[in-house]
Amino acid sequence: MSFIAWRADQESKRLHSSEAGNPQIAQFSIKKALKNDFGREVVRMHWSHRPFATRYDVVRITYETNQIFVPILGLDGNEQVGIARLGYDLRKRLGVPNDAVGQETKFDLIIEQTGLWGQIYWYLCTKDPAVKVPAWLAFWSVLLGAAGLMLAIVNFYLT
Repeated sequence: MSFIAWRADQESKRLHSSEAGNPQIAQFSIKKALKNDFGREVVRMHWSHRPFATRYDVVRITYETNQIFVPILGLDGNEQVGIARLGYDLRKRLGVPNDAVGQETKFDLIIEQTGLWGQIYWYLCTKDPAVKVPAWLAFWSVLLGAAGLMLAIVNFYLT
C-alpha cells in the first residue's frame, strides 16, 4: 500500500498547475456533513474552491500535517463559499477540533487534484465497506488474472 501512496503523492505534485488553480489554498469554516452524507466519506464545498475537480473527483485535502483523499461534491449558492462540510470521521482524520465545528473559526485547507493513483489509493483505503470491499475484490482479481496470464505465457514458451 505504501507504493500506491507514494505514487499518489508523486502524481499529485506533477498535476500542480497555477493556471488550473491546483492546488487551491483557502480558509474554510468547517461544518458537519449534510444529513444525506452521514456515514459516507465525501466532502462538500463550493465549486469556486475546486476549479479543477468535478463531481466525485478524488482530491487530497491537507490541514497542517494531516491529509485525506476523498471524493468531492458541490454546495449550491454563493452563501456556501468558504464552507467545507465534512463528516465526523473525516474531521477526526484531518485533526480538526470538534469544538470548532460550526463556529466561525477558519481553517487553512489545501485542496489538490489527484490522478489515477490517488483514486486507486482512495478506493483501497476508504473506511466505507460499500466501496472498499468491491475495490479489494477487483484488485485481487486483476492480480490473479495477471498471474494466470504470465503462467500461460511461460507455459507456451516452455512447450
